[in-house]
Amino acid sequence: MKDRRIDEKVYRLAKFCKALSNAVRLELVMLLRERDCHVTALAEKIEKSRSTTSRHLANLAANDLVRSKTSGRKNI
Repeated sequence: MKDRRIDEKVYRLAKFCKALSNAVRLELVMLLRERDCHVTALAEKIEKSRSTTSRHLANLAANDLVRSKTSGRKNI
């Protein structure tokens, strides 16, 4: 009989590693470690479109690696 807790831990770890295995997402995490930044500014820094950057940030957020916050009318 399998221990489901171990399976779940392994699954979560695999998702975490997969999220960080992409160079763009890893670069975003490194940039966000320095300071909070709006998605448009991040897109400019990594030279990607805003939509591509947003998709990568959504992937990171789904894996609890980043969080967004609202400042005025903008999400940071």
